[in-house]
Amino acid sequence: MGSSETGTREEGDAALREFTADVFGSLRRAEQRRWAQTHLRALARTPGRKTPLRLVRTLNLPPTAAKGLHQFVNASPWDWRPVRSRLTGLVAARVRPYAWTVADVVVPKTGAHTVGVHARTDPADGRTVNAQRALGLFLAAPGAAFPVDWHLVLDGPWATDRSLRTRARVPPTELPRPAGLHVLDLATGTPARTAGTELPWVLDLTRYAEAATVLAALSRLNRAVVAEVPADLELRHARTGGIGTAGALLEPLLLRRPYPAVHLHPGPVRLPGFAAEHPYRLLGCAPPGGNGPARHWLTDVAGAGVEQVLALLAARARGAEALAVLRARYGLADFAGRSFPGWHHHMTLLSAAYAHPRLSAHP
Repeated sequence: MGSSETGTREEGDAALREFTADVFGSLRRAEQRRWAQTHLRALARTPGRKTPLRLVRTLNLPPTAAKGLHQFVNASPWDWRPVRSRLTGLVAARVRPYAWTVADVVVPKTGAHTVGVHARTDPADGRTVNAQRALGLFLAAPGAAFPVDWHLVLDGPWATDRSLRTRARVPPTELPRPAGLHVLDLATGTPARTAGTELPWVLDLTRYAEAATVLAALSRLNRAVVAEVPADLELRHARTGGIGTAGALLEPLLLRRPYPAVHLHPGPVRLPGFAAEHPYRLLGCAPPGGNGPARHWLTDVAGAGVEQVLALLAARARGAEALAVLRARYGLADFAGRSFPGWHHHMTLLSAAYAHPRLSAHP
């Protein structure tokens, strides 16, 4: 190894030590912080599957270190929440975030003992898979999105089976709820509050039966949104008082000008049945070549027209890109434990490992 390469590696290790000391400073024991630093370094350098044994081999550590790494993730009682809050604050200070976005993640798994795993319908394609389902919160900045918070969807048998929940150390406060309501939990969580509440939320609510409930709750929280919504979402025309679906309200405009034109409905619309009936603008786009469903968005971002909405929608693309990198390079699907705290530790560590090299480019 040449002197320049050695120097670069040493500088990288020093930067990682500083980053770990900052982000994981809430961990009470020095040994825990050392394991966090080891795990982050190994995640960045280990190709392929991120098992504890492969991680320690990458760093030329003895095989017995794999047990310590596994225990740090799955059994050590450190609190992931202040770590995520500090990571969010660091991201917000280093980059120029312009939006929040949420990714809905399905992770296929073999067996049925890992927390949250059961036979479920993948909302992306309708297939039945044995999998976990989670929602990740991303802070979108120019050119990148950073994962800062995660929620695991505990439905099916995990909602009611006490033995499953006890074995996986699911806390009693982790109540079962529809997947869409996890969006609200993310919006009210400490990481989201850490970076400020003025950023708009760019969401895909087409998969959630409770889309109207989520929108109404976000309006009560004063969170501005750009949300893709299902065509059958009922809306009230603010001027005429008539009720119709998003698809029906936009269909005449979409027939008039085909894809890729994006149309803005001429008047504000509201969500019927909710006390405040907050006003939104409705936008839509016909499908390419007339094949497939049209797309529909609601927004209450002040002054947002077509161009502003399209610019904000880039946040979802940045989130999808980050999610692909987390899967391919940081072991998002490689959680090998069974416990609820262990899963949260795993997701916190890979989020920090993803952020470190990208924040290093933004001193």
